[in-house]
Amino acid sequence: MENIRKWIMAAWCVAIATTGLLAQQNSADKLYNQLGYAASAAQILKDKKESELTKEEIMRVANSYRLNADTRTAEYWYAKFMSDNKEPEQLLRYSQVLLSNGKCEEAVRTYNQFLATADETTKANRGFVTNCTEMQKFNREGVEVKNADFANSTALDFSPVKFGDGLVITSNRGGASRYNPETNLCVDCGDKWTRGNFTDLFYVKKNDKGGYDTEAMEKDLNEKYHDGVPTFNKEGNIMYFTRNNYKGKSADGLIDLKICSAELKNGRWTNIKYLPFNSDEFGCAHPTLSADGKRMYFASNRPGGLGGMDIYVSNVTDGVWGDPKNLGNTVNSADNEIFPFIGEDDALYYSSNGFAGYGGLDIYKANKTGDESTWTKRINMGAPFNSAADDFGITTTSSEKEGYFTSNRSGGKGLDDVYSFSWDKTKLRAQPRRIVVYDAKTNQRLEDVIVNIIDIDDANGSRRMITDKDGKVIAEIKPEGGKYRFELSKTGYKSKIVTAESPEIMAGEEYRIPMEKSPAVPFEGLVRNKITGEPLPGARVRLLNRCTGKTEEFTTDAKGKFTTALDCDCDYELIVTKDGFFEERTNISTKGIDCEKTPKKTATLDLEPRRPFTQGQIIVLKDIFYDFDKSNIRADAQPELDRVVGYMLRYPSMAIELGSHTDCRGTDAYNDRLSQRRAESAVKYIISRGVAASRIKAKGYGEQQLTNNCVCKTRDSKDCTEEQHQANRRTEILVTQFNEPDVEVQGRRK
Repeated sequence: MENIRKWIMAAWCVAIATTGLLAQQNSADKLYNQLGYAASAAQILKDKKESELTKEEIMRVANSYRLNADTRTAEYWYAKFMSDNKEPEQLLRYSQVLLSNGKCEEAVRTYNQFLATADETTKANRGFVTNCTEMQKFNREGVEVKNADFANSTALDFSPVKFGDGLVITSNRGGASRYNPETNLCVDCGDKWTRGNFTDLFYVKKNDKGGYDTEAMEKDLNEKYHDGVPTFNKEGNIMYFTRNNYKGKSADGLIDLKICSAELKNGRWTNIKYLPFNSDEFGCAHPTLSADGKRMYFASNRPGGLGGMDIYVSNVTDGVWGDPKNLGNTVNSADNEIFPFIGEDDALYYSSNGFAGYGGLDIYKANKTGDESTWTKRINMGAPFNSAADDFGITTTSSEKEGYFTSNRSGGKGLDDVYSFSWDKTKLRAQPRRIVVYDAKTNQRLEDVIVNIIDIDDANGSRRMITDKDGKVIAEIKPEGGKYRFELSKTGYKSKIVTAESPEIMAGEEYRIPMEKSPAVPFEGLVRNKITGEPLPGARVRLLNRCTGKTEEFTTDAKGKFTTALDCDCDYELIVTKDGFFEERTNISTKGIDCEKTPKKTATLDLEPRRPFTQGQIIVLKDIFYDFDKSNIRADAQPELDRVVGYMLRYPSMAIELGSHTDCRGTDAYNDRLSQRRAESAVKYIISRGVAASRIKAKGYGEQQLTNNCVCKTRDSKDCTEEQHQANRRTEILVTQFNEPDVEVQGRRK
């Protein structure tokens, strides 16, 4: 949890800031106000019975135990405080305590109460577990963690750093006369925050007998108050570390933390100096150097940050460290980020209590993608690196095969213990990951996006997926060591290619990729039966974008239509298929058109049936109309009759009856004769175009088969409209014979 005595080491400064003052002012209030938390809680409970405590005193006791990592006791006091108080800050801290104590469901409910009562500023850039199974996705396989008992005591031992043939650790184990290992409390110490010793630097080295020796480093490094958490340059002759400021105090009378440098000369650390970016008004702590020694990352609560302690970077120029730069909200949260470690490959490790985690402090990792302001979203290092307790102070090789970190998890030797780890990454298995595609402008999730995911290191690891209605696909991603390329395409949007490594993809609740709209033209296609002209529902349409090489697929609706949008200045090919029909292809282009002024493009594709006619089939000739009381072929009827001629010439076995119908005006006998003349007139026209007379006969039906409700009650035509009469004056063909097998026509099999 928020154990400041360790993880910011702000406790180092403020708990001793007014040591002399605390010695004179022993009331619980003054102890608490001067950040003497352990001493304050002890004094409160000494002065009053539990039943007599005010709500303010209960809250202070709860916070005091929380700030000293006693989350079990803190939970008890928070529960008492929350019985009739719902202050947002305390709800937040209570939820963190509950999570550290393994009560995840209750912690989530309490955090949701915090979200409901806190203002937007307080909630901003903050994270928490949303459900109690989500953390399992962070678990790391192939990691073996061991307690480095050779470096640990019953006190606080933390922040192991490799140096020479051993480790430099920070510890408050102190001397035997000042430390009680049974109670872990200092008998007569000035650190009122923890009632423990101040921290010093210790060197742990293997001896000739196969064991380990631990000794405090020289007095110049270990002064009166807190010293610790060092980093070394590559040559090992310059150290940077954290210690309390001795001479200056803040406006509040507090002695804060500063980063110092020291030089190794003749086997001793000397020439200790404070770095120029320190201040009496805020703390700077936990330095770590880049491999080239040109950048220093550290934690600070300087003004302008995002929360309590943030991670900053300073660059050295001509031996002078420049103004620090905040790493931004990808790395930092509204709470505290501390104990950074920069690896040889520029991977940044640090601890935070401001993001979704297992409870307490968790270790996170971020990779730099450009300058110091561009980092991949941090990833939780997962179990077994992280636990419900505080986990921090990691150092590791660039391959992450081995290293050390600190934890106060159960089963340790003391309060904070150093742990070693080894990691066999060959045992890593891919994990399901939610990939979300959304509109860059509206933030709306996009359905039907084609997502090609290519595993760059595995030729067989590519897959093609399509986003669902929630704009997502679920893909198997390696949690570490993978590199992937995402190729996205969707009609109406610019195609996009994104390359990302596993840490970035696995960070957060989902991996999100934005797409931008491209200028596009609405397009409507119609698919028909080439013989009958009727629309064809259920036809399969493939639209190939020759600009991107991507293909979209559609199915025509009940009216034989499909709709989409075409990118501007592109050529397309349409391929249409349907069972029982020959494939049809056509080209479409948006080149040379003004997309913004073109309301819509259309195209009609006529599919030719593989067997176009069957015996007994009736085909209505839509445009064969006759003037009233006339039988001659009108000019507007000739194209339709020419279509019949085409059928007859193409299929030699085809024979038809051409039937003519009249409207209801006139007598039955007259209409029979008129329809017969009309049928014969149409037959003569077809024969005149080269069709044998034996294959076609005329049949007049008169008014026997009206197509609508237009039935003449009288013969003066006033019972129906002229449009109804003309609809009844029609010609149909009945296929009386069709034995045509499939034949080759224009290079296609028919």
